[in-house]
Amino acid sequence: MAKEFKIPFKSREQVLRFEKQYFESLNCRWEKLEEEIIKKIIPEVKKQEFFTKEQLKKVYIWKTNGRPIRRFEGNSNRDIESVTAIIFKTTSEHIRLEALKALEGISFPVASSILHLVFGNYPIMDMRALRALSALTPKQTVDDWYTFSRWMKYVSFCRSQIEQFKISMRQFDRALWAYDKCRD
Repeated sequence: MAKEFKIPFKSREQVLRFEKQYFESLNCRWEKLEEEIIKKIIPEVKKQEFFTKEQLKKVYIWKTNGRPIRRFEGNSNRDIESVTAIIFKTTSEHIRLEALKALEGISFPVASSILHLVFGNYPIMDMRALRALSALTPKQTVDDWYTFSRWMKYVSFCRSQIEQFKISMRQFDRALWAYDKCRD
């Protein structure tokens, strides 16, 4: 695992500095949407034990930066409620991930974002995080990483880092995002 990931942070303080940069780099619209999702939508979802289409659409827009959502719109509210209820009924990380990916337009990064927001102990696995951790080699694409076995290695690595730095998974994710963003 150590060969696959290289942690860019040397201290808890450095992680928190990058997390602060995350907020400084967001525009007001995305910051408000993230706050609405975390403070309003996710508590509702946890109480319901499923997402409605409108709730999931906001998470989708937040994660994809508002990219076209035509494929997502093809999901019925009933399908979204049924599929997302599965993540609350199982403890299987594989089933949680694959159930979400069964929905139209829900890719690995979006599915990991949903698990991240709902459960708090899952990292978001996307291009920025993988680049921040030096996991992508010049010959790889981010899609090469989107397998369940690599996902589980990534989850395990990130969980060990949040324990070491005594931070939340959300703080770690924001710091990875900001670290990669400052290198753009």
